[in-house]
Amino acid sequence: MEREIPVEIVYKDKRNSSGRIREGRIVLYISSRLSKAEQARHVHLLTRRLLNQRRKLDQLAFLPLPEESSVVPGRTDEDLARIAARLDRRYWRFGDVSIKFRKQESRWGSCNPASRRIHISHRLKDAPLQLLEYVVAHELCHLQIPNHGAAFWRLLSRAFPEHRRLRALLHAYGLWRNLSDGSVKS
Repeated sequence: MEREIPVEIVYKDKRNSSGRIREGRIVLYISSRLSKAEQARHVHLLTRRLLNQRRKLDQLAFLPLPEESSVVPGRTDEDLARIAARLDRRYWRFGDVSIKFRKQESRWGSCNPASRRIHISHRLKDAPLQLLEYVVAHELCHLQIPNHGAAFWRLLSRAFPEHRRLRALLHAYGLWRNLSDGSVKS
């Protein structure tokens, strides 16, 4: 049986509601601009989302995470360019590309094959190196194949034959970040 998690509700004069799990309790920041019925709906929705994320994270806990020693705090755009160049040289030889960290909350990366520009989410600056390399490789492969068809996954498999495991780890990392930085919103 699942144990109860205490819920603390803080009403704030803001447009949106949000929540996080902090120190074993759910903390919800509910918009005071909403009607009582809408506030109750936000409390229910956010509580359910946070509990579901916690449950998913617990289920993914069995996955072996990359070594902590592979975490380099505060990577720069130059670090990112070196990673991309190393991966490209070793596996594909796609050529020059512009790659930078960018504030992206909903995606890990994005690629524009026409301009040969890749943006990697700022949320990966402090991620384990293997996860960052996986996202960089994923976006590099989109320079050649813009979709997620079978040919794309074969191309990515050159560098990361275990791409399914890494996608699951990336998902777990995202859930962990969401629960630790409070990015669950309504």
